[in-house]
Amino acid sequence: MSGRIAAAWRAMDLRHSRLFVDIRPSEPTAKGRIVTGLWIFLAALVGAVAGAIMAFVVALIFALGALIALQGQGEVFSQALSDIQTGKMPDSLAGNLTITALLAGVNAVAMFALVALACVMRRHSIAKTFTTARRFRWNQLALGMVLYGGVLGLLLVGEVLLGGLTPKWPVLALTDSVAEIVLFAVATVVLLIIAAGAEELLFRGWLLRETSAIGRNIPVLVLVNAVLFSAIHLDPDLNAFIGRTMMGVVFCYMALRFGGIEFATGAHAANNILLTIFVEPLSFTPPPPKPFDANSLLESLLVLVIGVGVVEAVFRIAALRRLAGEEADKPAMDEVFR
Repeated sequence: MSGRIAAAWRAMDLRHSRLFVDIRPSEPTAKGRIVTGLWIFLAALVGAVAGAIMAFVVALIFALGALIALQGQGEVFSQALSDIQTGKMPDSLAGNLTITALLAGVNAVAMFALVALACVMRRHSIAKTFTTARRFRWNQLALGMVLYGGVLGLLLVGEVLLGGLTPKWPVLALTDSVAEIVLFAVATVVLLIIAAGAEELLFRGWLLRETSAIGRNIPVLVLVNAVLFSAIHLDPDLNAFIGRTMMGVVFCYMALRFGGIEFATGAHAANNILLTIFVEPLSFTPPPPKPFDANSLLESLLVLVIGVGVVEAVFRIAALRRLAGEEADKPAMDEVFR
């Protein structure tokens, strides 16, 4: 089996992914690669400073706007701000949506500013950090949400039935009003698509493409990207770090296969939406770290296999391929999943 996977990997040759269509490799010398790497780092550093400044401005505007919008509900908003400052899990609909909106808005602005400025400095196309297609493929984003989210949803149900997960059901615990439940669900979906899109833009849309200029060793590029993606979440839990790293590998694979971040954004958003609506509300403070759990590693590996399987199902099944807008082809992973 491992030999067939290795052969399929070589046949697919992700080094020539559409994602790298406008990225010219650096000179194949150590000096050329070092210079390219330093230039990428400098562009990222300048972009990060600009992004941080813009994110701070957005946070101030958000706070002022929320104060004005919530006149007459000052106590609710004050509690939400207190939850943000202390890292406490919000126990109200307003508090939860405040944290979600702030995270989505700040992340989106900061990461887009970083990518935009870095692309200008590197003279690379900003549009191609989203997709190498002629236009953004919303159908692929939706397909990623439905397919990947559907499989993850089944896994969550199975884990709950087996006693491995005790969900807090925020969508039901925060309010008894049907209208507010619908509002919470719709707002969470929209905000988390924005947040996921910002992270995919930075890591798979920009970083994965830019680092390919240094070298086209796909396993190394993907691993570095996935580790940095996990590290930026600042979660001290080793199990969570490994899990996010595996998810980063999956999202890299999606971006490489589809030549854009659309499908990966949908999958990423689906994961966050399921966890936020049904398992646990968002918080600025991660839960305390837990001892290493081998079962958690197995679950992470399962997520990796599922992610690859979902992608290849799209390329193998004619109906899904049409929905994704991909040309009919015989995917190299056919032999693995036969």
